[in-house]
Amino acid sequence: MHLSNAAPLSALSLRLWKQMLVLLLVVTALLPGGPARAAAPAQPAPPEEAAPLDISRYRLPIEDYTLRNGLRVILAQDDSAPVVAVNVTYWVGAAHDPVGRSGFAHLFEHMMFHGSANVPDRQFGAYLAKIGADPTSFNAYTDFDRTAYYATVPANQLPLMLWLESDRMASLVVNQESFDTERHVVIEELNQRLYNSAYGVPYRRSYALPFLGYPPYDRFVIGSKEDLEAATLDEVIAFHARYYVPNNATLTIVGDIDLPVTKALVEAYFGDIPAGDSLTPILAQYPMPAEFPVLRTDEATGCHIGYEEVMIDPLAEQPLAIGMIVGPKPADPDFPAAALLATILGTGDSSRLERNLVQTGLVPFVYAWIDPATLGAFTFQFEIYVEQPEDLDPALTLTRGEMYKIVSDGVTEAELARAKNQLIVDIVNDYYATVGNTAEQLQFYTFSFGTPDFLQSDIERLQAVTVEEVQAAAKKYLCDRPLSVISVFKEGQAVPVTHPGVAVQQVVEIDPLAGLPEGIVSRTQAPAALPAGAVEVPPFTTFTLENGLTVALVQQDKAPVVR
Repeated sequence: MHLSNAAPLSALSLRLWKQMLVLLLVVTALLPGGPARAAAPAQPAPPEEAAPLDISRYRLPIEDYTLRNGLRVILAQDDSAPVVAVNVTYWVGAAHDPVGRSGFAHLFEHMMFHGSANVPDRQFGAYLAKIGADPTSFNAYTDFDRTAYYATVPANQLPLMLWLESDRMASLVVNQESFDTERHVVIEELNQRLYNSAYGVPYRRSYALPFLGYPPYDRFVIGSKEDLEAATLDEVIAFHARYYVPNNATLTIVGDIDLPVTKALVEAYFGDIPAGDSLTPILAQYPMPAEFPVLRTDEATGCHIGYEEVMIDPLAEQPLAIGMIVGPKPADPDFPAAALLATILGTGDSSRLERNLVQTGLVPFVYAWIDPATLGAFTFQFEIYVEQPEDLDPALTLTRGEMYKIVSDGVTEAELARAKNQLIVDIVNDYYATVGNTAEQLQFYTFSFGTPDFLQSDIERLQAVTVEEVQAAAKKYLCDRPLSVISVFKEGQAVPVTHPGVAVQQVVEIDPLAGLPEGIVSRTQAPAALPAGAVEVPPFTTFTLENGLTVALVQQDKAPVVR
């Protein structure tokens, strides 16, 4: 990192930088193949076998438990600095927006960030500054599956942050005034970030295009002006009451904390907030399709092509192509191979696309990665920028050719070792960079794998990947799955893709109490008895022996026994 233009570092900051540098050097030294390099030799020797990276000595003490109201709590001690990160993630996002009401989850990101009953000026950030408890970070975000509120504050201000977050959860002001105010803010953000920003609409369209027909993911997270303006206060109140409840949230606290004191504070501030109704996960309501539409086959490679859309953006100075393929979700067995495949193909100076297309001058810029915007299925994506519109199709052809080379020929052991080094160092460095990063990663692991304590397993999964598994992932995700492409030009004729209609119907939720007789479920008084059923006596015969003994014979074949 370059610090030449940075402000002078405090003693604490210097200590943190030194710790991070030591950790990075230790991690890099322990990885197979040694430190990652910017460019590999033409024919690198296969790396020597090394022991798997063991980060047990760096493992943070973690506690994972659930309150009576369903709020999941994750605590992790990290006393490297006298700060604490508080992250409250509600498992609601654009995927949960009602039909015709896109942007509801994003709207509540704003409403919950700016107002509650007990903060006088209805501005959490302003209130913290007002009382002299300025946080080092304080913000929120919404994506398809979650809405997160996070802050890092001095460790002694933990009670204040828990008070603010519990007040946000229990006492949010949802009235016509707050609704109108934040709806206006969101619409202005939509205008600035989408319609008045170069590539704004195409970038956001790229998340939705490969999922067309799959309702949770084929919409904009930010919403639409028409849907927001059509929304009513009653609809907004119902959405809030359904999703922003403790049993649909995870509270993560990381930093210089005393575990018994922190657990007592969490119970005091959150334990008495009522739970909401039980919720079915969105991916259970809408199962992810096993296949996505293939509209044609690439003549040169035989690989599948999906949607192809041309968008005109007057603010776009350079032609751009964005490619998207629906990939695996993090818990899928082939996710590590797919992540390494993306690294080998398009991340860093030694990647295939960089060496073979950019460094040779064939393409000005191309980059590929696995995108985590949707937790139900990450997408494999790439971007290509060129100078002239006529250069875009040839650049796409070259990029597809590089993808197909891995499908047909695979990758080398040296490439795989280098990608493992790069990806593992990134994971470990991101995890330990700040307590806020750690809290975010614990939330991600909890959602994706059911446990926050997954860092070692995450590394081991990557270390275990073979070149054969990378080639198999390439065939599955770069060839068999359809590649959708958005081409963006400054001027010309747009070619939109027609929405195919809903391809996946919602699984009908059955009320587990539906059909039960009235009165048999009660928490305030003794419940009624179940209706008495008719007694059916099995058929039997009787007879009497000559000596007077009466015999009753009942024939049953439920078990191979006789009594």
